[in-house]
Order: sequence, then structure tokens, then C-alpha cells
Amino acid sequence: KFSRILFLDGDYVKRNEKYVLGFDPLATITYNRGVITLIGDEMWRVQQIVSKTSAKIGESGLNILNIDAQEETSRIIVVVEDSGNNIEKAISAIHEERSNIKFIQA
Repeated sequence: KFSRILFLDGDYVKRNEKYVLGFDPLATITYNRGVITLIGDEMWRVQQIVSKTSAKIGESGLNILNIDAQEETSRIIVVVEDSGNNIEKAISAIHEERSNIKFIQA
């Protein structure tokens, strides 16, 4: 078994790398990851939000390294490689798809 911990402050991790790695001899740290977070009230009411946004990110030429979309949440996390303009491309792709994403009618 293993766990993943996402630190949003890469500088903090770099400064404290030996302490972070000291918790487990099998621990590794991967840098250069960018996180895009989709946030909204009642996200569970948005049909196909994960499939549509991830497809659009893929169509823009980016590879999604990880995604976390939990049931009944108001937050979805998408992880891509942080190089060049990847983060901007991912955000633009999501915004382009926004008009095609619909709420479930109550």
C-alpha cells in the first residue's frame, strides 16, 4: 500500500525535503506538477463534468497525470506536468468546454 500527498508549495518541500523523506525509506518526491482545481457548489449536479473536462484537456495535447473527483464533492483536482504553458493550456481548455457542461435539473 502507498499514499500520495499533494503539497501545493514546492519551495516548502524543497526546503524540508530531508524531513519529508525521513518519514518513510520508500518515500519519493516528484516535482514539476501543476494542479488545476474545479470548484463549485453542488458539483455533483453537473453532468459528465470529469469526462468532459478531462477529454478537453486531452484534446489540447496534455496528459493528465492524476485526477481526484470524489462523490458528492464541490472540488475536482486535475494534475498535469508543470512545464511550458501546460497550466494555461489546461485552464483554457476547461473554460472552452464550460458552455457544454449542464446541471442536472432538480
